[in-house]
Amino acid sequence: MSDEPRVVVVEVAVAAPAAEVWRALTDDDRRHAWWPDLELEARVGGRLVERWRNGAGRAVTTSGAVLSVEPPERLRCSWRDDDWPEATEVELVVRDERGGAVVRLEHAGWERLGDAAATLADAHADGWRMHLADLKAYAESAAEPALRTAHAVREAVWARCAEQRGATLEHPFGPEAAVFKVAGKMFAVIPIPALPARVTLKCEPHFGAALVEEHAAITPGYHTDKRHWITVALDGSVEQDLLDDLVDGSYDLVVAKLPKRTQAALRGG
Repeated sequence: MSDEPRVVVVEVAVAAPAAEVWRALTDDDRRHAWWPDLELEARVGGRLVERWRNGAGRAVTTSGAVLSVEPPERLRCSWRDDDWPEATEVELVVRDERGGAVVRLEHAGWERLGDAAATLADAHADGWRMHLADLKAYAESAAEPALRTAHAVREAVWARCAEQRGATLEHPFGPEAAVFKVAGKMFAVIPIPALPARVTLKCEPHFGAALVEEHAAITPGYHTDKRHWITVALDGSVEQDLLDDLVDGSYDLVVAKLPKRTQAALRGG
């Protein structure tokens, strides 16, 4: 038996939201569209079965059990072909990344398989690269219409912020957040990555609370005072007229707190 630890690592970037990638992995209908042979119960203790044929044409059954699951980020399971003396372990991690998601797979425990460990690990590395390429293609194809919508709405909101009188664009929180200000005071924050597409705006507390109740896409402000700010997911579910009003309203609330002389200058008076 080889005692040398070996881990197969495969990582792929996906131009789709991490939540969509997770659903493509764990939802039966979605997964069968890109990996029809795999049955997976995505819960602790759930079973895993794949029936396939190897290069020699032999029918192989791979089986395992889900050891841990942390939706929507991490799944760990045992993995054993029917002629292996012991099981190995597979961990899949889906994380948010600028512009989409990254899927990282680690397949460990090959040292338990004796002299065939290196050959089996190499073969499975090739197989995992193929499966993750299929996952990438499926998730990106499924997300494309939603991404087009999010991009268009985000561009419209960005333009609305930029056209406010006296608006400036700054990056006080680093390059990953566009902050629109008027007279040095923030009135809108938009993430620089395309995903997640959202905007955080100032809002009257009672109005903001009503919006949160009415719209699934509107939540209390992200990383801001949740009484006075809201965050809107730009997924197309909130009408553009309302988004325009919310941007205008946020700007107006900030301007109303500025010195009278500054307000007059912004009005051109």
